Amino acid sequence: MQTRKEELWESHFRRLELFKIEHGHTRVPDKWEEDKKLAGFVSRMRYLWRIEQEGRLPEKEKNALTPERKARLLSLGFEISIRPERGKKTWDDRYEQLREFFEERGHCDVPCRYHKVLLLPRWVKEQRKQYRLLFFPEEEETSKLTMEQHRRLEDLGFDFTGERVGPSCSKRWHLCTCDFVDNEASTEEKAKEQE
Repeated sequence: MQTRKEELWESHFRRLELFKIEHGHTRVPDKWEEDKKLAGFVSRMRYLWRIEQEGRLPEKEKNALTPERKARLLSLGFEISIRPERGKKTWDDRYEQLREFFEERGHCDVPCRYHKVLLLPRWVKEQRKQYRLLFFPEEEETSKLTMEQHRRLEDLGFDFTGERVGPSCSKRWHLCTCDFVDNEASTEEKAKEQE
C-alpha cells in the first residue's frame, strides 16, 4: 500500500512521462501555466538532486529522491540542470582555478582585474568573508566554508585576512583586498587616488 506522498510522486512522474511524449524532452518550464504542479515537481527534483550532490540534502528529504526514483527520472532523460550554459562553478572548480593561479604566480593574491578568470577575484573575497563567519560567527549569517575547505585553502598559503596585501590596497587598488580596506570606494575612486 502506497502512502499519500508516494502516490503523489507517482502521479507527477506519470505526468512527466506524458510531457516527454508530447514535447520530446523533460524540460518543464519553472512556471509552466498549463501544469503548475508538474513544474513545481520537476523544479523540486532538480533542487533536491543538486543539494544532494553538494552534500547538503537534509535527512528528512532522503525519501523524496531515492536511488530508484533517480533511476526512473534518468530513464526518461531527466536533466538535472537545464542551464549548463550559465557555467556556475562549484567550490572545487574555483579552488582548482585558484590552485592554477598559485602555481603560475606563487601566491593566492588574485588581482581585482584578473582577466583570465573573471569571477575568481570575487570568489577569493567571498572565501575571506566565509572564513570570518566560520571563526567569528554572526547571529544572522553562518559560514558556508567547511573546515576541510579551510584546510585546503590554508595548504595553498591563502591569506584569509587580507593583511598580507591589505595595506597596499589603497595605493595599488588592483589587488583584490579592497573588501578589507574600503568597502564603499568604487574602482573609479580608487583610480583617482592612484593618480
